[in-house]
Amino acid sequence: MNASGDKKAVPIGDLSIERLSALQKQVEHEITFFAESLNELKIFEAKFAASEQAVSSINSSMQGNKALIPLSESMYISAVVADPSKLLVEIGTGYFVEMNVEKAKDFFKRKQEYLKKQIATVEEILPEKRRARQAINENLQKKVQAVCAQIPLSSK
Repeated sequence: MNASGDKKAVPIGDLSIERLSALQKQVEHEITFFAESLNELKIFEAKFAASEQAVSSINSSMQGNKALIPLSESMYISAVVADPSKLLVEIGTGYFVEMNVEKAKDFFKRKQEYLKKQIATVEEILPEKRRARQAINENLQKKVQAVCAQIPLSSK
């Protein structure tokens, strides 16, 4: 850091083998983190799309029909649809809000748009991290080869 407290960039070619190795591990962890995050974001986006589609399929003729209501991922309870124009939507962390069909569709669309923006951001970061990993690997390989070239071969 300089006197103003700002971090100073150091060219990777100037780093020692130990520092390059540590940086390589850090970048690998970041790539893994972003790749897993990307997969999770895509899963959530698909779930919100499925929820929006399910809400779109609800109509007034469903009143009085039987339905299975999920209590957990593997447990359902049988129920009768009293008013298909009113939906109970989970808005996060276990909180539910009663909404009409249009508001529920809008909620799911907004969630999808937010997640699509997050996905786009992560999709921009991942190639940068992969390029950084490649540059680090190349520099590390050059430095290791240079060190190996300096070691005299023992003669038998």
